[in-house]
Amino acid sequence: MKKNQIELTPGERNALEKFSTTGVHSVRLVKRAKIILALDTSNSRKASKQEEIAQHLEVSRQAVNNVRRDFLAAENVSIFLHARNV
Repeated sequence: MKKNQIELTPGERNALEKFSTTGVHSVRLVKRAKIILALDTSNSRKASKQEEIAQHLEVSRQAVNNVRRDFLAAENVSIFLHARNV
């Protein structure tokens, strides 16, 4: 596995999908969840290209890189989603 590759567990994927489709959350946090879902390579998924993600979610490529970095540095999905430094 590559150092910057994201492979979500079924629980993590479920949590991110639920977060991004239900409840009332800031647009920024929902986009962060959707970026990670798009970068997921678990179960032989092919991660979307950064440019495609950025264009689809109307963010910059740097934002996609930053979200990837933040997710990889977070201890778990809950901490990633509720981090104060976003």
